[in-house]
Amino acid sequence: VGAGPGGVYIAWRLASDGGMSAEDICVVERLDRVGGRILSLRNQGPLGDLVVDLGAYRFPDAPMHINAPGYPVFLYAPLTSHLVENRLNLSTMPYEPGMPNSTMQKIVDDDGQNLGYVTFVEAMYNSTVKMGVRYFFGSEVISIGENSEGSLELGLPGDASIVAEQVVLNLPMRPLTRLLFNSKLNPQNHDHDHDHHGHDHHHAPHDDDDVGEKNHRPSLRMRRYPSVLNKVRPKFAVKLYVHYDDAWWINYLNLTFGEFNSSAHGDAYAPLQGRYHDGHTRYDDTTNKWRGFLEAVYAYSDETYEYYAPFQTSYMDPYVRLEQTDPVANSMLEAVHNSLVQFHKDALDAANVFDKVSSMTPKLALLSAWGPESTGFGGGVHYNLPTVVDPVAKDALQPFANMPIYVANEAFGTMRLENGTLGSEHGWAECSLVMAENILTKKFGLNPPSWIPTDDYEKFVQL
Repeated sequence: VGAGPGGVYIAWRLASDGGMSAEDICVVERLDRVGGRILSLRNQGPLGDLVVDLGAYRFPDAPMHINAPGYPVFLYAPLTSHLVENRLNLSTMPYEPGMPNSTMQKIVDDDGQNLGYVTFVEAMYNSTVKMGVRYFFGSEVISIGENSEGSLELGLPGDASIVAEQVVLNLPMRPLTRLLFNSKLNPQNHDHDHDHHGHDHHHAPHDDDDVGEKNHRPSLRMRRYPSVLNKVRPKFAVKLYVHYDDAWWINYLNLTFGEFNSSAHGDAYAPLQGRYHDGHTRYDDTTNKWRGFLEAVYAYSDETYEYYAPFQTSYMDPYVRLEQTDPVANSMLEAVHNSLVQFHKDALDAANVFDKVSSMTPKLALLSAWGPESTGFGGGVHYNLPTVVDPVAKDALQPFANMPIYVANEAFGTMRLENGTLGSEHGWAECSLVMAENILTKKFGLNPPSWIPTDDYEKFVQL
């Protein structure tokens, strides 16, 4: 359930390496795309040749340390990096070329242009489709229970359902909680002896007299709600990319790398917290200038989120196009542009281009807001509650006692510390992939993949 990186990885590994018939694997996804919180928009900008990652966007392919104030952390994503670079053979290049100690990578095409982080999820998806894995896009699972035969039954809107012997929930904390709230929970001991290592037996959605409203759906027998699922919370995130035909921060200020933050400038202007090296830009031979997107905002702060989130009005995917032709969107474009110009005023004055840049009100911006409004996600990343001492990934793999229901998501997984023990850093595709990989080896009997070194696997992947 869910076609994020962890969900698609499960289907891909089972079909490729598990000796399981691809036709017996079914992926149900609420949206019409794969990737989850990896949201890559292609064909953007006036010329349709730019890519914007409005969700996750990078990975560390070798160990690195970040020693930012209040954020000292060790980062390494061996499962992601070996999957992307060694198994899927995708091209990458440094995400932070101006930072020698950074090992962060982004996925690019043969010309070194941004291709979008979702490319690796799409590569697995395309492979599984060719093998015969079935995907049901635009289908939201709204309940889960056990039918009279002891199989799990996933309720869809209306009278449709899917029957399965095993289920992997690739859902963040808030949607998972909503799913369980909407399920009919029956506090009885689980008395069915499921085979956790056999083939799944999935059926396409069908009409069933036993499946309808919540009160008529099969119940989910359990002694108590798994407390491990209540130990994390979502953290809201917002990203804003502003397009300029004349990339003034490069063309006049030579700002090609680094971060900027307007918090010290008070509340007079739209809040900024961006990076010069993140947005996709291209050099135009006809004008001899750079053009493209400036990442004006990438923030987790409540104040910044609350400033921009009301403009994200999409119900399905948590992003919106802000275009000058729309009066509401244009008010935001003007506010952000004015803030950018005022923040860079000294540098623009020194380059004698303040008035010129001030007149460049943008015509397009792309905004994503990952919070309560983002139905199906509920947040950008997650964090452990302050009372949680031990990481939850191991216990969250199979939270319902002996029931064949498994969980793989960034919300419950964390990155490793340098010594290989579980840390407290959520927020990376690696967290979801590692949980998925451990479900495959521990619950479905697969062997570790051959494309990742054993040392890395045992230290940073195996739970």
